[in-house]
Amino acid sequence: MLRGEMGEPAAQAMRLLEAIGKAYGAERLIKVRSAHVSGISYNTIGEAGLGFLQRMALDDGRCKALTTINPAGMELDDPGKLGISRDFAEKQFQIIRCFENFKARITCTCTPYLSGNNPLMGDPVAWSESSAVIFVNSVIGASSNREGAPSSLASALTGRTPYYGYHLEENRRPNVEVSLESDLRTDLDFSLFGYVIGEKVVGVPFICGGAARPSLGEIKIFGAAAAASGDLALYHWDNLTPESRRYKTYLDNVERVSVAREELEDALDRLSTGGRADAICLGCPHLSLSELGEIASLVKGKRLRRPLLCFTSRMVYQRALKRGFIGSIKRAGGKVIRDTCMVVSPLRESGIDVMETNSCKAAYYAPNLNGVSVSLSDMRHSIQEALKTA
Repeated sequence: MLRGEMGEPAAQAMRLLEAIGKAYGAERLIKVRSAHVSGISYNTIGEAGLGFLQRMALDDGRCKALTTINPAGMELDDPGKLGISRDFAEKQFQIIRCFENFKARITCTCTPYLSGNNPLMGDPVAWSESSAVIFVNSVIGASSNREGAPSSLASALTGRTPYYGYHLEENRRPNVEVSLESDLRTDLDFSLFGYVIGEKVVGVPFICGGAARPSLGEIKIFGAAAAASGDLALYHWDNLTPESRRYKTYLDNVERVSVAREELEDALDRLSTGGRADAICLGCPHLSLSELGEIASLVKGKRLRRPLLCFTSRMVYQRALKRGFIGSIKRAGGKVIRDTCMVVSPLRESGIDVMETNSCKAAYYAPNLNGVSVSLSDMRHSIQEALKTA
C-alpha cells in the first residue's frame, strides 16, 4: 500500500498509520475488524475538513474494513427540521457524498454498536468518537485506541491500525480502584459520576458499587461523560463489564479513590449554567430503542408544553417506528431527529439558546461548539415537568 498500488488515499493512510505507530513504539500494524470515523458534521470540520475529504474521495479511496460514521450536522432526509440553512445543508451533503464514495455505511450515529458495527470481545477495531471508544473497550471488550478522525479514516481505508495502547493486554489493567459512597438513582447521576471520574482518574479505573445492574442508557451516558471530562477510553466495573473478573486480581497495589455525593452535586453546579430552557434535548449519546420506548410511555396520550427533541440513529428510528414509539412522541408534540445531535448541529439556527439535557457530555461540549447554555436534569423529571400545564 505504501507504494500506491492500492491508490494514493491508501498510501497516504498507511504513511499516517506508520508515523503514529513509530511515535508510540508500535512494532507492527494489525488488521481491524471495523472502523468508526468522527468529524462528519460540517459544523465541526468546516471547509478545511471538507476539502481534505474531497481530495481523498477523488483519488478513489475505498474502505478496506466495515466502516460506520458519526453524526452529521442535520437530519439528512429533512434538513429543515432544525432550521438548517441551504448553504449548510449543501456542505453537509458534500461530506456525506465523500463517505459514500469511500463505501462507508452512512449510519450518522455516535452509537455504532447499535447500528450494525458489532465487534466481538477481543476484536481489534479503530474507532474515533470518545463515547463509542469507551463503550467498545469497556462494555464489549474489544480493543481500540482513542482515535482521531484522520487516524480512524486511515484505518478504514487500509484495514490496519498500529499495535499499541489498548490493543496490548498490559495496558488494559486497572491502575485505580474507584468506590462510590452513594447509590446512583437516575440517568443524570450516572452521567455526573462519569464526569467526576473522568476528572479524577488518569489511566484505567476499576469501579466498585453504584448500581447492581445499570441500564444500557445509563451505561452509555456514564461512559460518554467520563470520556468527555478526561481522556478515559477504558474502565472495568465489578460484576458488570466482561473483563472485570479477569482484572479484579490486579487491584492489590493500585491507587484507591472514592467519589462522594457532594462531588456529583459540585459537577452539576459547574455544568448547569443555563436558566429556563428553550427545549429539552435528549440523545447524547444517541437514544437506544429502550430509551425511546421509555420516553414514548411517559408522553403517550398526553401533550408536551415545552419543545422536546430526541436524537437517535436512523436504524434505531426505524425499529422505534415499527413499535409505535415515534408516533407516540410526535403526537405528544415532540420531535425525533435522526443523523445528528445537539452537540454537532447548529442549534441556535433553530432558536435554541438554552437547552435542558441529562448528558454531561453535551453540557461540556455544546456551549463551545454551539454557543448554547445548558440546564441539567434527569430525563424522567424533564419530561414530567414538560407535561405539566403551563
